[in-house]
Amino acid sequence: MLCYTHPTNQAVATCKNCNKGICPTCAIELEDGIACSEHCAENVKMINAMINRNKKMPQRTAATYYRNAFIYFGFAFLFIISAFMYSFMQTYMAIGATIFIVGAVSMLVSARKMKQA
Repeated sequence: MLCYTHPTNQAVATCKNCNKGICPTCAIELEDGIACSEHCAENVKMINAMINRNKKMPQRTAATYYRNAFIYFGFAFLFIISAFMYSFMQTYMAIGATIFIVGAVSMLVSARKMKQA
């Protein structure tokens, strides 16, 4: 591959932003990548920042799933209490509580999967 800017020079890397081949003269070395120009260098820095934020997303998502599971268990508890208070709706309240318990367990399973990722 040849350098995009200097077609007579052999390319030694590709720009992380625009994927153009670049020679050692054109290469701007950054912390986590190489850029071909100052404009691309700024974009590479933004790309690296986005990648670093995305690395933290599984933990944040897992925390959200745990919080949702807690809320679902709370609603299930309210439905169970309501079933005892309103005997004429006992069947419906039990079904509602079961649905919320299934949702809470599903959230816990998803949270554990996210933590392992």
